Amino acid sequence: MTLGELLVKIKVDAAEAKTGLTDFWQSLKNVNVLGVATVGIIGKQLYDAFKSCKDAAIAAQEKMVKLEAILKATGEASGITKKAALDLATSFSSVTSFSKGTIIEAETLMLTFRNVGKDVFPQAMKAAADLATLMGTDLTSAAMMVGKAMDNPTEGMTALQRSGVRLSATQKAQVEQFMAINNVAKAQEVILSAANAKMGGLAEAYANTYAGRVNQLENAFGGLKKTIGNLFLGEGQGLTGLTNIIKDISKSIETINISFLKFKVTIAEINKTLSFLNKDEKVRAWYAHRDAVFELNAAMKGLNKEQQEISKSA
Repeated sequence: MTLGELLVKIKVDAAEAKTGLTDFWQSLKNVNVLGVATVGIIGKQLYDAFKSCKDAAIAAQEKMVKLEAILKATGEASGITKKAALDLATSFSSVTSFSKGTIIEAETLMLTFRNVGKDVFPQAMKAAADLATLMGTDLTSAAMMVGKAMDNPTEGMTALQRSGVRLSATQKAQVEQFMAINNVAKAQEVILSAANAKMGGLAEAYANTYAGRVNQLENAFGGLKKTIGNLFLGEGQGLTGLTNIIKDISKSIETINISFLKFKVTIAEINKTLSFLNKDEKVRAWYAHRDAVFELNAAMKGLNKEQQEISKSA
């Protein structure tokens, strides 16, 4: 290949590299704020952040599915609707250190006990939150304990006593008397009254401590991750959009890489050709092809300008 042919080739390759860079820049300008942020932190940090949000959203969806399944299986026999359960979870999460998702899990378990009706359900959940705070255990385990006490007060009050909720002799007798006439609701009232006297308001009090506020802050971040994750999991559109953005940018980067590789190879070929020319031949080659060299120089300046624009906007 002659020097003239090489110069023409390198001009074409330089133009292709510039086009690739321009396409890449256009891809960045076409994406929204999320897309720009995505491009800015592409790598493991982006993957980890996205996975964390996705996992949070999936976990929340799984909890919701379980709640709906229990309500359907029981035919909402408790009188508690999905909306009522979610409203209660929202309310409790705002005044305790438990997240909304954790409360929904505990509610789902509580609803498996058929004797926990809509009137006693909020009180039972409050008692579970207080008991979990008192024992330093998780809310689901506490809900299990309180749920058993509500479902079968005679046996349940014994289990609660082992956890520190002690009933007086009078209260024990009242529970047994009410159960003898199958008045479960009244027996539940006695147990909840004893629980409230022992630990009533403990969960809310803990939420106002430094540790409790830290938990609430962590819960708020957890909620934010779930919200972001839902943007991608909702109808799949957000996830598809992000995928397409990354694909477009990857394609543009690939175009740049190919163009620059060709450019690099052509430069090497020119240097090889020039090495075989003596001084006079180089001068003659210059005058014969200087227009092509000038055009090449102009193309290189344009390419450099595009690079600077991207650097300023990154």
